[in-house]
Amino acid sequence: MNVFDRQATDPWGTPQGPSQALLADGAWGGSSVPGSAVQGTWTFSLQVAPNAPVQITLFVGDQYNQWPPMNLYLNGQLYTGQIVPTGAGQFTAFQIPHYTQNNTTTLTISVQQPLAQSFWVLNGIDVRPLQLVAPLTVARYDGAANTTPQAADGATLDPYYVTQAQPGELLTVATTAGSIAYGWNATTNMWVADADPALNGFQVVADASGHAAFLVQRPTGAAPGVVSVRGAYGESSTDALNSGGTLQATASGDWTQTYQLPTTREVNFGPAGSPSYSTAAPAVTEGTAASDVGLPALPTLPPVVPYVLATPTALYGSGATGLGWITAPVGGFDRGANATPANDPYQLLRDGVYGTEPTAGDFEIDVPAGSGSFYLTLTLGDPASSLGSVTVGIDSGFGTLVASTDPTLGSTTVSIPAFQSVTVTFLVTPNAAGQIRFSIAAGASEFWALQALELHPAADTPRNLLTFTATSSAVADGTTPVTYTVTGATPGSFVTVGTSLGTVSSPDANPSYAGAQVVADGTGTATFTVTPPASGVAETANVWAYETTAPVGTTAEIRAGSTTQAYTPGAPAGATPGRYDFNGPGTDTVTAPGANTAAGFTGVRGSTLYTTTAGYGWVNPVGEFERTETSGADTALFEDGAWGFWTTGDFRISAPAGSTVSVRVYVGDSYNGWTDTTVAVTGNPTPVVLNPLTDQYLSAVLTGTADANGYFDVTIWNPLTGIWVLNGLDVAAGGPGNLPAPAAGAVGPEVAGAVGGAAPGALAVLTQPALDQAKAAAIGLWAQAGATPAQLAVLAATPVVVGNLTAQGDLGYTYATGIVIDRTGAGLGWFDDPASLSGAAVVTGGYDLLTVVAHELGHELGLPDEAPAAAGNDVMNSVLPADVRRVPTAADVAATGVATPTTGGSPATLVTPTGTVTISAPLPAATGAAAAGATAYEEEAPILLTLADPVGAAAVLPAAGPSVRTGWAPAGSKSAAGSDDLDALLGVSVG
Repeated sequence: MNVFDRQATDPWGTPQGPSQALLADGAWGGSSVPGSAVQGTWTFSLQVAPNAPVQITLFVGDQYNQWPPMNLYLNGQLYTGQIVPTGAGQFTAFQIPHYTQNNTTTLTISVQQPLAQSFWVLNGIDVRPLQLVAPLTVARYDGAANTTPQAADGATLDPYYVTQAQPGELLTVATTAGSIAYGWNATTNMWVADADPALNGFQVVADASGHAAFLVQRPTGAAPGVVSVRGAYGESSTDALNSGGTLQATASGDWTQTYQLPTTREVNFGPAGSPSYSTAAPAVTEGTAASDVGLPALPTLPPVVPYVLATPTALYGSGATGLGWITAPVGGFDRGANATPANDPYQLLRDGVYGTEPTAGDFEIDVPAGSGSFYLTLTLGDPASSLGSVTVGIDSGFGTLVASTDPTLGSTTVSIPAFQSVTVTFLVTPNAAGQIRFSIAAGASEFWALQALELHPAADTPRNLLTFTATSSAVADGTTPVTYTVTGATPGSFVTVGTSLGTVSSPDANPSYAGAQVVADGTGTATFTVTPPASGVAETANVWAYETTAPVGTTAEIRAGSTTQAYTPGAPAGATPGRYDFNGPGTDTVTAPGANTAAGFTGVRGSTLYTTTAGYGWVNPVGEFERTETSGADTALFEDGAWGFWTTGDFRISAPAGSTVSVRVYVGDSYNGWTDTTVAVTGNPTPVVLNPLTDQYLSAVLTGTADANGYFDVTIWNPLTGIWVLNGLDVAAGGPGNLPAPAAGAVGPEVAGAVGGAAPGALAVLTQPALDQAKAAAIGLWAQAGATPAQLAVLAATPVVVGNLTAQGDLGYTYATGIVIDRTGAGLGWFDDPASLSGAAVVTGGYDLLTVVAHELGHELGLPDEAPAAAGNDVMNSVLPADVRRVPTAADVAATGVATPTTGGSPATLVTPTGTVTISAPLPAATGAAAAGATAYEEEAPILLTLADPVGAAAVLPAAGPSVRTGWAPAGSKSAAGSDDLDALLGVSVG
């Protein structure tokens, strides 16, 4: 046998605490030490009374290392269960509470390391008859019976007391439900941490009267918990012998506590080790039982933790946990103390958990069955990221969302401003079993983030606890403020306020949260002001307020309330026409420094916020950029601009409520081509998608109507890359004809000054059914022009499909195998009015789809492109402005020759992981690496396919493009990057 002794001078040090003398040294051996019947085994023998039950405790551990689990033998018999050391510097008391020695006085205790090239260690052994294992009394300090269920809120600290221990005895306390939070130090009369951190578990020390106390933090699940107390190492820590020279009795006692599910939950989400979220707690009040045994009054309880910490690995475990993840998030984040605003009392906003698309996080909460509906409040956001929007839902079968017109309740699509958090509340009814399971998923962004959760019974937390006092009527003049007083709030709480018309003009007391916040004073009263809308008609606004958080010292429900505000007609501000150049920081190096505002434009910075006085400005600050060079003819306009990343930019313009406003946007950047830049305006449901190339500057026109507030917002975002840019803006009251001429250098993909926007017949994204209808109409136009039956047969047999041609700057393109039409009209949209497919028509709101299809069919008949200068209004003119229709004529037919069909074969059938895709047009056989048994065709542009789902309904699937070839592959042919291989599927060469 070998021995070891860890000294304070060793690099790894020596154990600290009351157990130092026992744990600092011990015996050790290797797995191959000879000399024993069991190789690598060390045996210790001692004399005991035969047939007398004993308690055996072994102390195992090493300051230097955590050794592998060890086997234990009693009288040569392998004991069930290995001795498992817990870690370097942490020692385990492995106890066998009852062992009977049969008909012999010699007890042998052996330890063995079963693994090769490893070791066993043993610090000490305690063996004692069971009559020397004295019972302890363990009970709640408040005197409540263990059959009285306690709410399993995961936060409350319950004091327990112990009596009949030896004076000064070191006791190990544990619980199977919840956790041990603090122990009582009788000397200092303070709550302290583990009295002997070297021993595994939690230790407390009995006072001179044999009394001890400790705090159990309640669990979150309703399963009963056993609170146990044991002598830490089988003997008093004072002496092995009492004054009479006999062994003192060690301690043992249990208390089984019942729990029930609570109706209120408060959860903080974050990684393991997140900071505490604490609030003051009242002092313990002694119950009858505690007084009967003469226990001293305990000190004031330490701060409780009202928010349960749910880490990414806190999985749901039915009654054992009462809450947890069903589908876990990717991970947690903690942005650090610097990310915690001074007005975040619980530090909820510095951390959270997050996930990525397309995987949603599913979290379950259990409540007592039949307990009615609940208000579920979620805090979403990240102080260091821009999330855009996320979606929240209730999983089927695990509760239902209750429909409500309450303006203080949220939508299932939640927009989250960059670097801020949003609180949103839902009214939810659990299922019959008392389960609520909600999901959260990424929306416009690829990430979602969840920071906190609160659940309160709807019956206890009506949404009318906040009351309003305001002027009985107000004028909708866009200027005169209206002041509101809110009462009934929790004193010191942050209250989020808002209005459906006008804007809150009071300073934001907590910018870490989205929207506007005010603080309730000591009486629960808060005030705020609203700048009214500008409207020439009577209006009625909803005005609301709800608590964002309660202050330190409370765990109050989240209170809310709302009212309505009547507005009499005011003198509405006129539309604010003008030209706006979005500028960079002013370090211009292309033109003279500081001269980076284009002639005739008003310079606007990213920090220029909207005011009713100015009549224009950003709703929220946006980023700025400036380049050292640009090819744009109007250098001052195109060298710089505003930008955002996974946020929306909202530029607001004053206009009479309901009036028509037109704008022209300028989008481009000499540094990069930010494709999929999307623009929308108030009162127009159809956005415009712009796809500028690097150093290309596109313009697009949109027309809409101002809202009831007298606001006309131009909103820009990018759903693909997240990055958008905006160089400038033209604004005019009325229709597009009132706009000034486009700035020099602004181009559409095919023509200077190209415009698009919403109008009757406007189509932002082309579908195959719409294209099929346009093809039939275009063939009809060629028939009217005199095309022969043979020519019409060629056109009917020609595949015409939707694709993505924006990157190559084409509206349509004819290949050897068929025709491809761009899905977005080069980003500006299509005019496709089914009522206007017979010939001449007034085209408004985009490129004319009928003209483009007729033009491409002309190529199938052998006609070439014609130069714009000479072609005039001929259908074969190679350049098509927006809002223009051209139709084939007899002269076009006369210039053709009879063409032969370029297509043939059977419809293509493509097998994908989700079903079978069929291209309805007849196509030739595949020439590339197509899937076995599938038919495809040689193609130089992507196509839009139609997938038949299991019930037979047609589902239009997204088109792939030269840079986006995803979603199409035969089973098992995923590429290394994880995307599906369109090329391999169709045998194509996309150029």
